[in-house]
Amino acid sequence: MKKNDWPAIRLSKKTVWRKVDDEAVIMNIENGNYYSLDEIGTEIWEQFVKGLSLGEIIQKIAGKYGVESGMVQRDIEKLIKTLLKEKIIVRA
Repeated sequence: MKKNDWPAIRLSKKTVWRKVDDEAVIMNIENGNYYSLDEIGTEIWEQFVKGLSLGEIIQKIAGKYGVESGMVQRDIEKLIKTLLKEKIIVRA
């Protein structure tokens, strides 16, 4: 996955989400699968929903938490795989 762009993914039309305190609760209403994101996951999710590029999100998270950008990218890639599996996001 390139740092500058998200892979060709989008929210599923069957996905709804809400922020509760510092976490996002995301659900696929068709199959009932849901996923809860911690504070950092929620920051990533909100930036994805706003349309920020992967590179922008990596920079923001790495800078805010003082971690290496490669680690942030790997963590985001794992999150994307999980959300695809749960059908929260789909390939565009």
